[in-house]
Amino acid sequence: MVIKTTRARLCRQLFFQKKTHSKLVRVYQPIIPTTIGEHIMNRRKILGLLQKDISPLFDVTDECISLWENNESSPLVISYPRIAQFLEYEWWRFDTSTLGGRIQDYRYRHGLTAHHFGVLLSVHGSTVRSWELGEFNPNKKVSIKLNEVLDNTKPLD
Repeated sequence: MVIKTTRARLCRQLFFQKKTHSKLVRVYQPIIPTTIGEHIMNRRKILGLLQKDISPLFDVTDECISLWENNESSPLVISYPRIAQFLEYEWWRFDTSTLGGRIQDYRYRHGLTAHHFGVLLSVHGSTVRSWELGEFNPNKKVSIKLNEVLDNTKPLD
């Protein structure tokens, strides 16, 4: 029997009841995640963990995990590498055939804000965002440095 439960705006969670030796057991059936919070909640429940169990992994409170899972807030980009490691996949999708997509993918993989990425290139964070959005292209000098950073597999310090 399928029972739909609502848990703070997430009506799509399905729980199945199995009968085992006259005892009903609720088994979590993952939803198709559309937000980062749903990705985290799916993985956590599949592993049978509580919010308080995973909050130290991201250096946040269990209340923060609850906000993420209920789509009331989003994690900071500095947490993205640890979240991807917990999920065992990268939930973001960028068109890496474009410069903007390559920059965003690099930033997310390394947990860098546009400002911090800009510091690597000696440009302002808003300039980085304009490249990501395809509004402007970097000049030749910055383009050389940018390609060195993006082609490097290790984060620059």
